[in-house]
Amino acid sequence: MCPDVTLRASRRGLVPPFIAMDVLRAANEREAAGADVIHLEVGQPGTSAPEAVLEAARRALAGERIGYTDALGIAPLRHAIARHYQTQYGVAVDPAEVIVTTGSSAAFQLAFLAAFEPGDRVGLAVPGYPAYRNILTALGIEPVLIEVCVDSVASAIAAERGGAQRIELCGDLLEGGVTPSLGLLGVVRSKVSIPVYVIIRPRAGDFYYSDAEFQTMQRDIENAKREGANGVVFGILQKEGTVDIERTRELVELARPLSVTFHRAFDMSSDLFRALNDVCATGADRLLTSGGEQECLQGVKTVARLVRDASGRIIIMAGGRIGIGNAPTIIELTGVTEIHVGLATPVQSPMLHQNSRLSLGKAQGREYQRTEVLEESVRNLRRAIDARRSEIVR
Repeated sequence: MCPDVTLRASRRGLVPPFIAMDVLRAANEREAAGADVIHLEVGQPGTSAPEAVLEAARRALAGERIGYTDALGIAPLRHAIARHYQTQYGVAVDPAEVIVTTGSSAAFQLAFLAAFEPGDRVGLAVPGYPAYRNILTALGIEPVLIEVCVDSVASAIAAERGGAQRIELCGDLLEGGVTPSLGLLGVVRSKVSIPVYVIIRPRAGDFYYSDAEFQTMQRDIENAKREGANGVVFGILQKEGTVDIERTRELVELARPLSVTFHRAFDMSSDLFRALNDVCATGADRLLTSGGEQECLQGVKTVARLVRDASGRIIIMAGGRIGIGNAPTIIELTGVTEIHVGLATPVQSPMLHQNSRLSLGKAQGREYQRTEVLEESVRNLRRAIDARRSEIVR
């Protein structure tokens, strides 16, 4: 050992643990303290092995050679697995293509190593195996999280079914989104299992808020926490266009333990790179930005610089008219690992009687039109991201 050499730990040590392992450790500690624990946390059987399995193990230990096997697994077992697929599912599998591992996690690692290169960005489907993200991150492969902005129960359900990993729940998306009703939040929370982040915006317009509006935001955050939100989304600016650090930090602390996203109020600030440092100082977890442009594709150079300047202090999430046609390019050019999308599709009203003489909203003629997120739109977005990754690898 060289005393003058300093060894640096791998960045893989920063990968968060698979939550099931934390649960397993806590269960084991309770069991060791005398509690009666039934283990279901990682899918393991709650009883000992069947007698037939134990007898087979005894025969193997007593009469068979114990040592290294073929790297892909012993041939009789691989042939037996191939026969099982043929008889059980009618699927012909070549035994040479069967690999035996000591568990599914090892199999996932082999599959990911074969399919991806370090630095690749991969879209993940939901629902899916929760540890995919941990394994991919440890291998230097960046999972791309898709957050879909929705304003209805139907859109929230479609987003989850299409493969979104998170939704941002809003009201009145025609005005850029305001705080949704508690009724909408409660029903959405009961219908989807993916994280639900709630926008906290007391009105449309600018992001300079009065004391009364700030109090409204505080109360809305408390309500969102009680209704089961996983995160909140907000942003506050000073009159001069700088981030209101003090009041934003106060809301961040109030929101804990929920995750906090500082939204595109950031793009309205007077200096994006000063604002980046200010948002980091508030303790927010994530920053949504288009790079200060109407469309994210126009601001990719700025977003890429923000990702670099953030240096892991905060997650930079790209947003602003991102869709199937430009998402892969934006991900590639900016280096972001999270994107925020709308994907809203116009849907005609089912009303048979329509009164065309009047309009009740600010947007004329929209009483019999609305937009919804479609499941297929989200699924096609994820496919587009994965397809672009495949083209880059080839």
